[in-house]
This record gives sequence, structure tokens and C-alpha cells, in this order.
Amino acid sequence: MPPYDYEFYRKRKHDPKWRVFYLKLRNKKILKRTMVYIVVVIMLIILGLFINYIDEYKISLRDFNLKILKNFFNHYIELSKKLFWTVIDKISHTLQRKWQ
Repeated sequence: MPPYDYEFYRKRKHDPKWRVFYLKLRNKKILKRTMVYIVVVIMLIILGLFINYIDEYKISLRDFNLKILKNFFNHYIELSKKLFWTVIDKISHTLQRKWQ
């Protein structure tokens, strides 16, 4: 791919010679933007869960340390495991009833 910037390709997007390069660069740009949005959403969810955890266990920022951060992640990992196995049990129970 020739080393031109996005604007160069965008101006020539209808030219068959440059169309393929434009589409590749546009798709890369869309993919990067999507990945950034996904990371931002995940970070906001983690921040919200952390604020909820601090409020639930009455932890002040003065008492915050690595142990509390570890407990936070362990707490939500255990909840996720419990939810996962509950869903698996319900699905397997439903499938067993269906096949009987």
C-alpha cells in the first residue's frame, strides 16, 4: 500500500486505481475506532463496579491499597463464575427436560 494519508485516499475513493487502498484504510480506521470505544466502555463498567464496591463495603480512598483492589477483582470474578454456572445449570436442565 502506498504511503499516503487517509485524506489522499478519501479524495480519490471513486477512482478505481485507489479504491482498494481507500477501503483498506477506511476499514482499519473503523476497526481502530471501534476498539477504542469497546475499551472505553469496558473501563467505564469497571470504574462503575469499583465505585459500587467501595460504597458497598464502606471503603474510604484513604484506606485504598493493593489488597482492596485484589479483593475487588476477586469479588466480581466469583460473582461471574457463580452466574456462569447458574446459566449452564439452567441450560442443561432445560435440555434434559426437552430430550426426555
